[in-house]
This record gives sequence, C-alpha cells and structure tokens, in this order.
Amino acid sequence: MCSLFMATEASAGVWNGDPQVIFTMNTGGYPFADALSPDGAFLYVSDQSLNLVTTFDTASGAVVRTDSVGSSPAGLALTPDAQYLFVANTASNSVSVINTVTHAVSAVATGSCAFANPLAVAISPDGAKAYVANNQLNAGVCIVDVATRATTGSIALTGEIPSGVIFSASGLRAYVTNEANPGGSVSVINTANDTSIASTAVGTTPRGVAMSGDDALLFVANYSDATISVIRTSDNTVTDTIALPSGAGPWGISASPDGTRVYASSVGLNTIFAVNVTTSAVTPINVGGITTWIATSPDGSRLYAVVYGTGEISVLSSGYTPGSNSSDGPPPWLQAYGRLEGESCAAGWHASWAEWPNSHSGGWVCNRTVYWNGTQWVQNPNAFWGANWAGQDSSWNGR
Repeated sequence: MCSLFMATEASAGVWNGDPQVIFTMNTGGYPFADALSPDGAFLYVSDQSLNLVTTFDTASGAVVRTDSVGSSPAGLALTPDAQYLFVANTASNSVSVINTVTHAVSAVATGSCAFANPLAVAISPDGAKAYVANNQLNAGVCIVDVATRATTGSIALTGEIPSGVIFSASGLRAYVTNEANPGGSVSVINTANDTSIASTAVGTTPRGVAMSGDDALLFVANYSDATISVIRTSDNTVTDTIALPSGAGPWGISASPDGTRVYASSVGLNTIFAVNVTTSAVTPINVGGITTWIATSPDGSRLYAVVYGTGEISVLSSGYTPGSNSSDGPPPWLQAYGRLEGESCAAGWHASWAEWPNSHSGGWVCNRTVYWNGTQWVQNPNAFWGANWAGQDSSWNGR
C-alpha cells in the first residue's frame, strides 16, 4: 500500500534583526559570483584568478571539490534539478557546463550565437533553455538549448550592453539589465518567442537583477549612481529608487523569498547592504572587503556574500527566522510506501521503519522527500527520514 504524508503547513516567518556574519569560507583566489543549490546544501563559487568553480558544503563550510572552467568565470546558473551548472567565462568568450554528479565539464557549442564577454547566465524554470548576457555593445543575449548544450539563436538588443539576466518564476518573462550609455535600462523578454517586448529606464550602469518570489517586483542594482530601482512587473514601471551611500557601487543583488528585503553587494565599500523594500531603509553590514555577488538561501535565513578582495565568502544570518517546518514556500512532502522486511527500495528511496504514534503499529517502508523549488516539485537527494522515524497522518509535524 502506498501512503503520502506532508509536513504541517508552515507558519509565517519573523524578521528579528539585521544580518550578521556567522563564519567565512575561503576560496584561495579572487571569487566573483556564487549560486546555491535548490535545497541550499551546496554553494558554487566562480573564481576569476584560478579559473575554477569551487563547491562548498554550506553546513560545514568545507570545500567539496573544485572544477576547472574557462578564463575569468563570472555568472553561474543551475538547472532546476541541480544536475548541471552553467558558467559564463568572460575572458575566453565561452560557457562551461559542469555535471554536478559526474563533474564532467563540457563547453556550449556556439554555432548559432557567438559569446562576446559573457557576464551572466540564467536558466528557465522548466530547465529547457538558458539566456547568456553578452557584456558587449550590440552583442545581445545568446539562447542555449540546455539538453543539447548548443546555442540556438540570439535576442538582439540594439544599442545595449547586457550585463544581468533573470527569468521570472513563471517562466513567461525574462529581464535583462543593459549598461546603455547614457543611463541604463531593463529589457523585458517574451520567452515564448525570445523577443524583446518592452524597455524600462533605470539608473546608471545597471548590473545585477533579482525578483520577488511572486514575480510582482524586480530589483535592479545600478552600479554607477549607487541606487536600487524597484520595478512593478505588471506594467514595467519604476515605483521606487532607493539610494545607497555614495560610492557604494552595487553589483550583485538578491531578494528575500517574501520580497520585503533586498541585499546588495558593494564594489566600492567593504560592505553589503540590507534594504527594507517597504520603508526604503538601508543598513550597511561590514564584511571586511569589497563584495561582488550575494545569494540568499531558499528559506531566506542565510546570505552568502562574495568578498572579492579577501578571497572569502561571508556567511551571514539574514535576520529572518523561517516559519515552522519549512521555508515560506509550500512545505516539503515526505513520500513513503510499504515494503517487506529485507526488501530493497527503488532508486532514490531510503529504507526505514515507521512507528505510528498513539499506540498504532509500525511497518517497513521506503521514503524520500520532495520540495517546491519555486517552479515545480523536485526530489531532494540529500534529505530523508532516518532509519527509525515516527509518522502519522496529514497532521504529522515531526521531522
């Protein structure tokens, strides 16, 4: 008999302070960008001096492994199943693809679009295609078929110098920041036909871009004028421009899952900035060096700031305590099915014994967990209920 159990619905999280540095992880070089696995277990960091991508275990801070890629790697993007990591190599005009399971490294074929100083890369929520922002005048955005790892065409952005790119959680739109001269803009891409359908003026030299979890707001880091543009995506209108300290030079930017906080790196100062989107209040946090990129954990509780000058990744508590049992997305599901004693479990499932509360009997089961990655339910290969766990019906809340 097959049974399905779900953790109790999460309660709302609580904001209870400003970000604080917990510990640091060292890359040994000059790190530039970082990206988290969907479950938050691993952090991938590009290193421009060593031409490597370093994988960290986020729980221990230990280096899991390093993989050689092209010259001056910059932006990173993981496929939704976390099996492939795409790396934009600015100096070698290439994109590397790392198989995170076998660690084989291959290069994207460029028959339909040649990379030109590729700076950022994003992958659609369905994992079908990637957009690569070419940081060169009129170079536009290359379109990559993820399955074949080959370019299939390009998106022309005449007069623009693309620098950042992101897909909406729905996958219907993508947004590209452009270092137009003068000023800057964000191009809105219809992902169904890979065409630019709108453009929004923002601050000077926009670089990084982030979105709220509900796709309602877009946040743009404007490097030269030290501001953050807040764009309402329903009509592509700038609703707020938040000023950072003079000389801040924001580049990388990320948002809390609920969209009420934004975190920006600072190439000009030895800080990151925590921004309250509702009040526009800006709080600087000293991390001991200039920062280029910043990632937020899936549950919003941790930040990973790339400190370029010191070769470190500063790990910070964000000041946010997630709701009970899960992140603010749908709660994770535990799936289980009965088995005979001694019977092996199917691939991806883990053998255990279930003991029911309230004096009910137990039984031999196979279990696994799945979680919502923002787009779809995916299996978490690194989490399961142990050899002896207590379960019950849909009111069960043990982990």
